[in-house]
Amino acid sequence: MRRIALPLLLAAPPALAAPTAVTLGEPAEPVGLALGPVDLTTPSTLALSATSIGRFPVDGDGTQIDGEPALDALLRVGLVLDSARMSSTFNVRLEAEYELVGGIFSGGTTPSPDVLDAPLVEDTDHTLRKASGRVTLGPFLTVGGGFMTSYWGLGLIANDGAHGWEPGSARFTDPRGGDRVLRAFALSGPWTDAKLMVIAAVDQVQGDDVLRAGDEATQAIAAVTVGDVDRRHLGLYGVFRMQTTRDGAETNVTVGDVFGRWSGRLANRVKYTAALESALIVGETDLGPSTEFPTHDVFQLGVAAEAAFDAGSFGGVLSAFFASGDRDAADGEQNAFKADVGFEQGLLLYKVVLAGQSGRGPITAADPDLVGYPADDLDRLTTRGAVTNTFALFPRVWGRPLAGLEVYGGPLFAWSAVEVADPRASRLAGGVPTNVYGGTPGGYLGTELDVGVRYRVLAAGATLTAGLEAGVFTPGSAFEDAEGNRRGALQGARLSLEGRL
Repeated sequence: MRRIALPLLLAAPPALAAPTAVTLGEPAEPVGLALGPVDLTTPSTLALSATSIGRFPVDGDGTQIDGEPALDALLRVGLVLDSARMSSTFNVRLEAEYELVGGIFSGGTTPSPDVLDAPLVEDTDHTLRKASGRVTLGPFLTVGGGFMTSYWGLGLIANDGAHGWEPGSARFTDPRGGDRVLRAFALSGPWTDAKLMVIAAVDQVQGDDVLRAGDEATQAIAAVTVGDVDRRHLGLYGVFRMQTTRDGAETNVTVGDVFGRWSGRLANRVKYTAALESALIVGETDLGPSTEFPTHDVFQLGVAAEAAFDAGSFGGVLSAFFASGDRDAADGEQNAFKADVGFEQGLLLYKVVLAGQSGRGPITAADPDLVGYPADDLDRLTTRGAVTNTFALFPRVWGRPLAGLEVYGGPLFAWSAVEVADPRASRLAGGVPTNVYGGTPGGYLGTELDVGVRYRVLAAGATLTAGLEAGVFTPGSAFEDAEGNRRGALQGARLSLEGRL
């Protein structure tokens, strides 16, 4: 952190500097104030984006997702007080962050009773993200609590909605939302040369992808980590979650998550990083009951891996991920792993195509001419843009032709873990897995080609980034209709501006 000494609360403002291109690869240091032995920083983010997608059908009857370009805004303001320079063994840290604006405020798709949780639907809100404190007594004990966000590993199941594009990541993401909890925690460490840390926490969940209006959820967490987070790191994370709906339906699941990262340099020039996160969810849920199975067993698996190299002016990233699927929502088991929506992969397939089709499914599955009385909780079948029911490879390359400028892109190859089955179409076919277009789904979801460019400068103490990303998705055999025909390719693009203090 670049400190500005401030013995008094009145001081002349620094002179404004002309915008300077950033040497990408090294993050800019935040500007802070030194109030005696206490450091004060005010991390804040303002982001604007405009996203446009083409028209595409979400069922065989011609129901389509259509709309105007979506204008999205994000404004987060924060405050951090840290006494780390006061003592090497005693530290107090206070942190606050409020999201004044977050979500689509104009354009996008029109909310429709024909599609639930449709992509790019107008939705803005203001949210308290952080209001917490912690006290550290050397390696012996750190205790704290308050409102805070939650993040673990690669963000596969716990994601704070704050990990966006960074130089060398070749990441296609525009993070919003994030997991928010009211937490009390204690940790001890680091101990020994292995930097062993032991962590325990209790959460009252304030908001995440699983929680719906009227739900209440609490979590008990235990974790053990070793190593340096930025270099060589291994962690085990366990969560027991108890969730209850407004109507009293319960979900009790246990989550086990292992995460590891290894990084280094080849010939002192090329930096490499490899990371892996794997999560298993087991338990029981009363959600989505049927006459035969009032309670479902939960067994879901998600895996994410990433390998990257950075040669300074160019590099590459290979992402691979797996999420288990569920071809039958009424068989007594819930096997569809849904990654956190903040774990974004590509622009179109998961966030738009599968989100739109899954949003249409609960409507058609509740057809009274088909089922008489629809099952409860069909709205929870929607993916809301989460990576699910898939195995995919996403290789990308990036290069820096000019100072501050980075160009990146690559193809996403995606398969389904199990058949992409629509509830209504499958029932009409006598239980045979059938997709939304009435066809027998193949195993290949399709190919998506994404390209992007970002330019970053430093201006008046802020880091400013402008970006343009575009993608085209070509459907695979998973989306063939009964005659073997496939829908045309879907295009989309996103323009983004971001400023950080």
